[in-house]
Amino acid sequence: MRCLALVLGFTTSWLALGAGGVPLHPDSSVIRFPLRRLENNYQGSHYIAKRQSDLNTTSNVPILNDLELFGFGIDIEVGSPPKKYLLLFDTGSSDTWIPSHNCTKAHGCQTSNGYNPAESSTYKSTNFPLNITYSIGSALGKYFTDRVSIGDFTVPKQLVAYIDSNKGPIATQNASNEFIMDGIFGAGYPAGSIIYQNFGKTFYPFPMSLWYSKLIPEPVFSISFEDSNKTDWSGEVVFGGVDLSKTSGKMVYTNVLPYNGTSVKDFMYTQVSLKNSTGTKKASFINTQPFSIDTGSTFIYLPEVEAETLARYVDPNATLANGFYFVDCSYLTSSNVFSVYFPAEHDPASPASNKSMSINVSISDLIGTINNECVLLIVPWKYRIIGNIFLRKFVTSFDFGQNRIGFAPLRTHTSN
Repeated sequence: MRCLALVLGFTTSWLALGAGGVPLHPDSSVIRFPLRRLENNYQGSHYIAKRQSDLNTTSNVPILNDLELFGFGIDIEVGSPPKKYLLLFDTGSSDTWIPSHNCTKAHGCQTSNGYNPAESSTYKSTNFPLNITYSIGSALGKYFTDRVSIGDFTVPKQLVAYIDSNKGPIATQNASNEFIMDGIFGAGYPAGSIIYQNFGKTFYPFPMSLWYSKLIPEPVFSISFEDSNKTDWSGEVVFGGVDLSKTSGKMVYTNVLPYNGTSVKDFMYTQVSLKNSTGTKKASFINTQPFSIDTGSTFIYLPEVEAETLARYVDPNATLANGFYFVDCSYLTSSNVFSVYFPAEHDPASPASNKSMSINVSISDLIGTINNECVLLIVPWKYRIIGNIFLRKFVTSFDFGQNRIGFAPLRTHTSN
């Protein structure tokens, strides 16, 4: 079969999961939590934070339905007494924020579920404002600490933020949606936060806080999406482990890139790198660039020239309109494969392990329909992002203990 290649180069190598310290089957001390479907009325989430100066009981929850645009929502509770919020689970940013009681629909808050510091006995203020700009959207508010819980697990002094206004996808949600997002659950590294970028202050985002509070057995969280029928997917996050019973092959890892070139482990982005393809690969790119693994985004995003290269390779007659490449609908049943290549991690005991490896999905899995027309879900954009349309085919491990990201194909899918 013809293979469409997206070649990824990483700061260090990949490794097959063996005695890597992550439970093969999470025990009762891990947190298994469903990810709720969130319907969006916009073209992808694109939740990549920028510097200010630069600018519950079931896992069978559907996530994606054809080309309707969904994100992953997680229920959290904040304060004493606790108040529940539904947040977009976002590995592409690091700040968690909820609406304040002062944020009305006119200010971009679609629910009346605002946080009031006076109502929480465990609220502690800070002097740090939150002024965050995403690739689409923005939010203004203030950092504070309070009790934050997921299920029965609580971090008593978690740094989060309340916002008094926001613009973008959350502000323009469709009021008829079954579920409305209250805010963002940032699951990235500390260096991705605005309080670090603007003020040099660091903190542990909630997944890391669970580990440092000794509430989970391993410094890792993982995400998986399960096919529930032909067009719907459900999601689950596991804090503290990786459920390999859901996989059909080995898990391979790559190290994340250091923030601003530093090697300090706490200051890392959840990113990989795009580099030149070699040999006979038909889809080639010029420069090595950061590439985000982002549950806050829907599609695969590339700068326009790179997206055009891939689109033309899939279908030489592809046409760009309204932000999508329209292709022949015969590709809905195509046997062609989209491959992400990466170098295998060097193993001193096995020199041959340096060879390149790949993780693969069918081209047909990257085709959607709009009004009976077919589109390729590789979208031109100014950032390089691998979103949920690709990640739904894998169990993805975010191992912040060893600063690496791992992929293993879902048990219902195959991988080379």
